[in-house]
Amino acid sequence: MITTFSVTNAIQDFYTITDFQVEHVIKGNLTPKTTIHVGEPISYYQGLTGKSKITREDYSELKKSSNYLLFLKKNSEGLYFIMNAEFGKYNTDRTDADDEKYAPKQKFREQMIQDKTYAPLKLDH
Repeated sequence: MITTFSVTNAIQDFYTITDFQVEHVIKGNLTPKTTIHVGEPISYYQGLTGKSKITREDYSELKKSSNYLLFLKKNSEGLYFIMNAEFGKYNTDRTDADDEKYAPKQKFREQMIQDKTYAPLKLDH
């Protein structure tokens, strides 16, 4: 999804909708085994020189078949967005090499491992 300004045709907003199955809920009213739609700050557009990918700085897209802890905010249209970009998602099964690269996030992950709230997610594996 890409929206543009009508006068200049410059990109105003962009995102990709990813289906995501909920396994655990730490806070909120979702139930396990529910599929939700998550908006990621990534999009593709067709330009004069071919297809291009746009994304926010330091954001890596969710990988298929990987497990994540996501901090989400639901918008008025029922779509969930990851809060705080890269700090709003954590790969819990260590199958996303791009997620492991973002060093400031790893320090926060270590703090979450100490917090008993996140124990069911087995972040320390």
